[in-house]
Amino acid sequence: MVAFSLAAGLLLGCGAEKSPTTGSTGSPASVSPSATSTATPTADRTAELRETALTAAEAAGETPTGVGISDVVHDGASATFFWETSRRRLCLAEVGTSGGYNHRRCADPSGVAPKAGAHLAPVFGPGTASEGWMVVLLAEPGSRMTSARFGGKDVEWTFVRNLAPEMKGRGVYYVALAELPVGELEMTVEVDGRRKAERLTFS
Repeated sequence: MVAFSLAAGLLLGCGAEKSPTTGSTGSPASVSPSATSTATPTADRTAELRETALTAAEAAGETPTGVGISDVVHDGASATFFWETSRRRLCLAEVGTSGGYNHRRCADPSGVAPKAGAHLAPVFGPGTASEGWMVVLLAEPGSRMTSARFGGKDVEWTFVRNLAPEMKGRGVYYVALAELPVGELEMTVEVDGRRKAERLTFS
């Protein structure tokens, strides 16, 4: 088991669940066992929030590559976006629909690796999101996540996109957690047509 502290997670995480729409590659595969919001931003409002995230990112030198920006989740409180930068960093931004906040976190994925024999590793989180908690996982090439459970219950998750080849082409998955993530996140991973269970322990 690999343990991750919430103290570290609070410095890294953000988000929720929905299908990606921009700059994504590969086939989305997501599960959403329960609704988490009663209203979502309109397409025009989402575009405005995306522009807000990009303007702040450009000012900080975290401009997206030509692959573009992916919409991760839209809910009544915020919209969350993901992208890769020219500095080979990954960024996750959450922008409030009321304009009250624009929170961005970026990380170098080169040091993110799964434990021996595993295929999934966290790059952001666990950390707080507008509705609950979240963790963002990277899947090794040739593998894909097919389910996720926490505390014995299915949790919402979404395939965001595959990273560019120069970023090893790993798959990006966003997992939404409704409660304080202390315990085991259980995931099913498919590799070469076979499925296996993997676990991450958060404490």
